[in-house]
Amino acid sequence: MYQRSPDQARKLLEDNIDLIEQVVRRIAWRNRLPPDEAEELKSIAFVRLVENDYAVIRKFRSESTLRAFLTSVIRRLLLDLRAQKWGKWRPSRAAQRLGLAAMRIEEFVSKDGRSQTEAAELLQRNHNVRLSAAQVERLTAQLPHRTTQAQQRRDAAQHLQNDYPPDAALLESECESHRAAIDRRVNRAIAALPREDRRILRLRYCQGLKISHIAKKLGLEQRPLYGRINKTLQVLRKRLQDEGITHAPIF
Repeated sequence: MYQRSPDQARKLLEDNIDLIEQVVRRIAWRNRLPPDEAEELKSIAFVRLVENDYAVIRKFRSESTLRAFLTSVIRRLLLDLRAQKWGKWRPSRAAQRLGLAAMRIEEFVSKDGRSQTEAAELLQRNHNVRLSAAQVERLTAQLPHRTTQAQQRRDAAQHLQNDYPPDAALLESECESHRAAIDRRVNRAIAALPREDRRILRLRYCQGLKISHIAKKLGLEQRPLYGRINKTLQVLRKRLQDEGITHAPIF
């Protein structure tokens, strides 16, 4: 089976940095991530894509588009990050106050999603603590209600599946067509800008150059460039709003 070399994978990644950033922004937008979590997802995504001699990128096959492949990889990465975040478990103050048995019951029931009967059995088998069903029930009633981490993971997975239904090929195709139509409108709005403004935006948002570097590269004054970029973005947003597009990421 054909697999890209590390050098080929590196070049593929470097040629598609802007696409990777677009995919991360879209996933962050769809999952309502705050700015700091979106930035964390982007940083970790790039680390994952380059580690082990670009092992992930080397798995890419041309049967699907690179955008679809990256979307699948970064969606899974987001789910893994959430699972790691929820994996940090701390007993509640109420459980600590009630003692070791209560802390273990809370862990078994709230963290692992086990029943009270299972919690009693685990207490006896693993910790040599024997409690009746009534005692376990009384302790559980004194503990705060906490959504089980297993349920949190299921909810997150369901949310991602609802956003990108894996078995609904027709719906996925329709969603992809809708996103492609939005991308075409965004690209058309950008193409309508003056040539120099388009170049400024590409240097700033696609290549990530600082304003000072853009000014030097294009022979422009640095200070007016800030206002010029903001004004250009406002023009773009206004054109897209006129077409009914209010939340799509531009860059």
